[in-house]
Amino acid sequence: MDHATKFAFLAFTLLSPSIAFGATGLEIYGRVYDTDNRQNGIGDADLVVNVSGRLPNRFSYDEATGKFKAIAFHRGTEKSVTITATHRRYVQMEPINYKTHLTKEKRNVRMKDKGAKAEMIYVEARKLSTNRPSTAQVLVAFDLMQEAIILAPKSRYVLFQADNIRRYIASRSPDHVAKLPFEMINFARSASQEDFFSVLTSKQKYDLFLKLGHGFAQPRDLSAIADDHRPYLDLAVEAYDAAIAIQPKVATAYQGKYLAQSKVLAYFDAIDTITKFFDRHEPVRSELTIKGFLVDWIDYLKLATGYDRDPSTVRNTRKYLEAWEEVQTRLDQYERYFRSTKIRGNKNLQDARKLARAIVQGQ
Repeated sequence: MDHATKFAFLAFTLLSPSIAFGATGLEIYGRVYDTDNRQNGIGDADLVVNVSGRLPNRFSYDEATGKFKAIAFHRGTEKSVTITATHRRYVQMEPINYKTHLTKEKRNVRMKDKGAKAEMIYVEARKLSTNRPSTAQVLVAFDLMQEAIILAPKSRYVLFQADNIRRYIASRSPDHVAKLPFEMINFARSASQEDFFSVLTSKQKYDLFLKLGHGFAQPRDLSAIADDHRPYLDLAVEAYDAAIAIQPKVATAYQGKYLAQSKVLAYFDAIDTITKFFDRHEPVRSELTIKGFLVDWIDYLKLATGYDRDPSTVRNTRKYLEAWEEVQTRLDQYERYFRSTKIRGNKNLQDARKLARAIVQGQ
């Protein structure tokens, strides 16, 4: 072989689109496609092929068919390969990360519509979270749904996460409540700042925080620490307050809040929540709500002021007397709702009204 022939052969070897015999490089070829429609090649993904920590020497990617080819020279006999594809609409189905001694091989990149992938994850997470799931199952479901929300921030995915937090707390012993995982705390704390919050309607935003409030209010001991320093009560109250701010005329969040406060014997705080509900709803029109809130108000007031133990203490303490005056005003205002003696439960409120009047009048 003369000099010119040798030069031509060398040039062909170096410039050839394939790896020459005896070389230690690698040629990878394949296709990026939609798993739901294999005929649909995806040619506009951000496709990155990495061989042993470096980009390939040559790379081609066909926009029309989704076919690609990458050639890397002189990477040693064992090559570490990663292939990643990102897209505004699709997500890569599985990571491609492996080692090989081959010099040529085919690797297809399977992608799926983000919404369809998110729905697959949602279905899987629901299966994990049914029929009294274990703590470990709820954690897996929560992590899965975090991925689903990133792919497609749908309202039912977000609300499902709030349910997962409730399930996680319910799966623990009510008498030995542990701290919550950081991811759950962060979800609740940053919910209103996340991108997914904008896809929720006002009702769905309310439901989200109501679910979180109910979840955090589950432990028997709400003074137990939920994160680094805050007790479960604080998280519950914070969630209920967020719900109230969104829909201040809906009673459910107020009730959840004052019931949580009463569990730690914070009766005056519970009463304050009840009074704020009445102040913001002039007048309240739901008979069931009126009666339920007034009954709880009276019960908490008796406990807070110690009336059952020593009635004289109430009359001699200005704060207590003013509290009874306030509840008497509300009982007088809504007396028509419990006037009839034919309705069960009305007598308790009638007796409470007489008691409040007697206390205020010093009888």
